[in-house]
Amino acid sequence: MKRILPTLSLVALAALAMATDADAAKVKTRLSLTSTEVLTTARGIARVVVRNASGGAFGLSLSRLRSDTDYDLVIGGIRVATLHTDDEGSARTRFSTKPRKGKRLLGFDPRGEAIEV
Repeated sequence: MKRILPTLSLVALAALAMATDADAAKVKTRLSLTSTEVLTTARGIARVVVRNASGGAFGLSLSRLRSDTDYDLVIGGIRVATLHTDDEGSARTRFSTKPRKGKRLLGFDPRGEAIEV
């Protein structure tokens, strides 16, 4: 597969569920991502769940991208994963502080950071 650089930018500069050490309740945030001029039809949804100061999850679902293509997932300027789209141009990934089958280790804090694909 060929990697496309510069890649599509789905940018979200929003506060993604801010939680403090004192927060005991689970906080969930869902954010629709907006495409830029590279692929104007692209769509995405980011989800953040903050359970406590050291536990949470982050998920990303993308659609209307080029099919069978690799994209870098960049959070706050740091590449955290490479996503591969299916035949329909969709991709998804999930991260968790306690990863299980199908999830990657959440080793970054996405809250308030730009999300770029």
